[in-house]
Amino acid sequence: MAFKALEKASEYHEDPGYDVSLKAMYDLAYTRATLFRAVSEEPQRSIKWIIKGQEILDELSLSQLPSTILVDIYAEKANICCNLAKSLVTLLDSSVPLPSSYAGKLKEMFNVKHTWNKERIYSDLIKTGRDQMMQSVELVDKERKPKLILQFVKYCSDAIESSLLQEGVKREMLRDKVTGILSAMQHGLLDARKMFPSLLPLLEVNDWLGEEFMIKISDIPSWMFLSWDKQLFAWLPSKIQPWITPLVIRLCKDYPSVLVYGYNVSKESWNKNVNPKTHKEIERLLRSSDLQEKFLGALQHVGLPSVLAETFLAYAKRTGDFEKAYDLLKNTIFSDGCEARGILYREFTRKWKAKFTQTFENEMPTMSSISQLALDMKNETKRAPQKILLKDLSSWLSEYRRLGLSESIELPGQYGSGMKPMPEYHIYIESFEHEALILGSLRRPVKIGIVGSNAKSYKYLMKFGEDLRQDERIESLFEAANSTLDANPETRKRGMRIKTYKVFPLSPRHGLIEWMEGVVTMQDFLDLSEEDKAKVASASGKYSRLHKGPGDYIPGYSNLTEDDVESSYDEALRMCIPKNTMKRRFERLSSSPEGLYRLRLSFIRSHATMSIVHWILGIGDRHTSNNMVSVLTGESVGIDFGYAFDVSVEFLPVPEVVPIRLTPQIAEVTEPIGILGIMKSSMVHTLNAIKEDNDVFLAVLDVFVKEPSIDWIELAKHAGDGNLHARAKESWFPLKKVKIAQDKLMNGLNPAHATLEALKNKGNFEAIKNHVLGSDSQRGRLKEHGLSTEEQVTCLIEQSTDKNLLGRMWVGWYPFL
Repeated sequence: MAFKALEKASEYHEDPGYDVSLKAMYDLAYTRATLFRAVSEEPQRSIKWIIKGQEILDELSLSQLPSTILVDIYAEKANICCNLAKSLVTLLDSSVPLPSSYAGKLKEMFNVKHTWNKERIYSDLIKTGRDQMMQSVELVDKERKPKLILQFVKYCSDAIESSLLQEGVKREMLRDKVTGILSAMQHGLLDARKMFPSLLPLLEVNDWLGEEFMIKISDIPSWMFLSWDKQLFAWLPSKIQPWITPLVIRLCKDYPSVLVYGYNVSKESWNKNVNPKTHKEIERLLRSSDLQEKFLGALQHVGLPSVLAETFLAYAKRTGDFEKAYDLLKNTIFSDGCEARGILYREFTRKWKAKFTQTFENEMPTMSSISQLALDMKNETKRAPQKILLKDLSSWLSEYRRLGLSESIELPGQYGSGMKPMPEYHIYIESFEHEALILGSLRRPVKIGIVGSNAKSYKYLMKFGEDLRQDERIESLFEAANSTLDANPETRKRGMRIKTYKVFPLSPRHGLIEWMEGVVTMQDFLDLSEEDKAKVASASGKYSRLHKGPGDYIPGYSNLTEDDVESSYDEALRMCIPKNTMKRRFERLSSSPEGLYRLRLSFIRSHATMSIVHWILGIGDRHTSNNMVSVLTGESVGIDFGYAFDVSVEFLPVPEVVPIRLTPQIAEVTEPIGILGIMKSSMVHTLNAIKEDNDVFLAVLDVFVKEPSIDWIELAKHAGDGNLHARAKESWFPLKKVKIAQDKLMNGLNPAHATLEALKNKGNFEAIKNHVLGSDSQRGRLKEHGLSTEEQVTCLIEQSTDKNLLGRMWVGWYPFL
């Protein structure tokens, strides 16, 4: 179609009186069309079309053209060099010799000096393209410059990935990438700010870039780095410390109320790897507000004292550091000088202090005595009430009033807008609501309300006993995915995003989680009657009859045939609630057919988007309490990301061989078109968008390697097979997990093989492998790597709806709902 349109315009192009600039624009359009055509051709024909495009541009009289057109011409010439380099490499890899006619043109037109060497051909072409891009950047006007710089950065990033690029050219392009991103940041480009974390791993392996990096960032306002404070703290104990320290100090000076949260979590992992002077200066800057310190100290008591005690005892058992665990217990729970404690803490102290003193001081603590105390704490927690007053936990928070104070405390989470912060317009904490709610889940988190200076109430969940850094980082990855989805035309026009919430780790053991209003668990969303609940219980019993306990699942891959499992699964479905229960719930929420359409569409698209990102990150444990639904918008929402990066496949006694949740209730919502309609197309659009712009996503992933959470270190030790401490120290476990996520995005990894990679250390692997690949399935027929986006999604849906695999999931996952 493009060529037909160009043919129609060619008569004007041949007119001698035709404007030279318009002629150049025509030639530029024709060149772009040839490049599009070249993509679909086999290597030899592709090279022919690419060279033709270059010949068209070489015929232009550049001296007669305005700079606005020259900018596009030089950029297109760079694009030609890049495409030609890839096509030539493909041709030479197929053992086809380079035609002599091409060799001459490469020397004459592209300055390729050595046409017999693949590495030299590739490097010379990439360098020629780089020079063309540099000319384009130099000529461009101020308004277009930031985006063109970013285009140049993308060119450099793609070239650097190739192993064919010679060292000298690679060094030039590494410098171009670093200076390019920082220059675009200086020009205020948001997309450049998103790419900043990708520079940190480059600095680690290319320390010669450090000085230039440090000089460049000194000219960029500190607020532009606020989104990446956690990454900077995680990288501080590394080789790049000298070059990022000035930036970290600047951020601490300018925004102490924000940086203090990340610092409190990261400092425990620094050990002696951070320069003592730097650490002392950061401590001084972030401890400058007495009110903020009291606030953070008081938050430590917004939890049941028995749960806090359990948390510190778990630390003692995990690390063997009884002295530090006892110090934490004394300073947080049993401190007589702490006036912020509520009556629950004072009563707990009277009841239990003597027992803890006896265990930790009068006797030599042992794992046995610590375990007994932990059991006592569990029993104490069971006796806790559900509703209490905030003053019973923290008298300081209960009595706090902003009025009359010389300082103020900002409501957390107001610095992520991408614009320069204006604290004078921020919401400040006015007071705290008097009542608190203790939830009934395992950790007994506490729901509190904060009254803002705008007279609105903000709800948060305080959770102890978990390292919330993983949840916070997963949410950061969701935000990075959302930025990509917002920038992609296909996903933007469909309004495809992941619903996120704020997570604020306050230490490796506790933190705040933003409470989402109008969102309920999938289990609650179904709104089951007592009769329906009885049906679910009967279905669970029928489903479980093949597996009496967790130990039966792995042997079952050999002992139970596909027919056995599918028959049992179908029986459970027949006994369970109707498959359209969830669909009927959406109908009851809707006031009109149009409303129902919007709710269902919102659910399908959001669930598809969320499922793809969850799959990339290997997020498991997606049972009906971790899958949420908004009763206001119909959006599907995920919570609790403790089992990410295929941990639920590798370490749970019942491995989760179903990668995403597409169970019968969800499938029925997509009818009459079915899962292969809007659900599948939304998945394809999401995965395509993230693949096309994965730099930021992969850069955020790197923080998992630089600062592993407590859970990851424990899992590394568990999987280490011998030299546990050395392997954990070398970050082998997070590196391995992040590599799989990269393979999904960059190498077209088959979803079934991603599952098998996590399963390979399980017993009975060969039998498991046969079932995961399927007896007659597309996922089994397709190769391990190199799948297209559509093929990956097809395999993912097929694996997630396979009755033989659904019938081998843990009953508590409710695979029949």
